[in-house]
Amino acid sequence: MRELIFNILIFTIVTSVLKCLIIKEEYKQYFQFFCGLIMVLIVITPVIKFFEADTNFYNILNKHIYSSELKNSVSELENAEGNLKKSVISQCEKKIEKQVMDMAEKNNVTCRGVEVKTKTKGAELEIVSVVVNTKAGAVAAYSNTGEEVSVLNKNEKKLRTDICSNYMLKKEEVQIWK
Repeated sequence: MRELIFNILIFTIVTSVLKCLIIKEEYKQYFQFFCGLIMVLIVITPVIKFFEADTNFYNILNKHIYSSELKNSVSELENAEGNLKKSVISQCEKKIEKQVMDMAEKNNVTCRGVEVKTKTKGAELEIVSVVVNTKAGAVAAYSNTGEEVSVLNKNEKKLRTDICSNYMLKKEEVQIWK
């Protein structure tokens, strides 16, 4: 407010001095008109600054709204990321199942289906079990439970070896079930 009063006083003093220097009366009218316009601008300036302050308040409010929307988006993204992770794991399991079926076919082991179970360890995917369903029963790879109950034929041994080498499993971690 002090600044406004100071500006008006200075402007009034300067215009009064300049008005006295003008000799012709018709020029004094034009001079007075322009001085009036400048005075209006001087008086309106604080009002404009006040509305700019409101704009800053509006910008701060918008930033808070955007940040809350961003937090909501991040939580939605995390949910989608979880669903995407499940989808990727499912796709990996299906690819492993297809690979094991191809290995069984290559080793002349008849199978009706393959089931792969995995678990995540940090960013890695670890195979928990691979079950190959044959006509006679099931061949299980990477199972820590039980022992072999019957002797494997040559093709089934080759399948177990292929599963071990392709998925980097130790031979003692692979047990075959019939």
